[in-house]
Amino acid sequence: MTSSSYATVAGVPVAVLGLAMYLALLGMGLLHLVRGTTLPTAPLLVATVSGLGVAFSAYLTALQLFIIHAICPWCVGSALTVLSILVISVAGMVNTRRRESQLALPS
Repeated sequence: MTSSSYATVAGVPVAVLGLAMYLALLGMGLLHLVRGTTLPTAPLLVATVSGLGVAFSAYLTALQLFIIHAICPWCVGSALTVLSILVISVAGMVNTRRRESQLALPS
């Protein structure tokens, strides 16, 4: 897929866009580890960034299947990785909200 006309977006290689996304997600994770706490909007930001990554991966996968007729194993691995990050981040947000609502209930 790297030799395809679909390998760049606005002149930027798709691989560079993916790397930027993963570095942003890594940075958010490291910030959480270093600070020990997280900003209230951080889980939503991780879910949003990974959700955009999943959407873009779905688009690229459709291109591979229906236009290019070639599958890139690295792209499939990346798609599954960012999907996993999205699922884990959403599950964490749901779990946090559930815990917060249980703490708010009068005993």
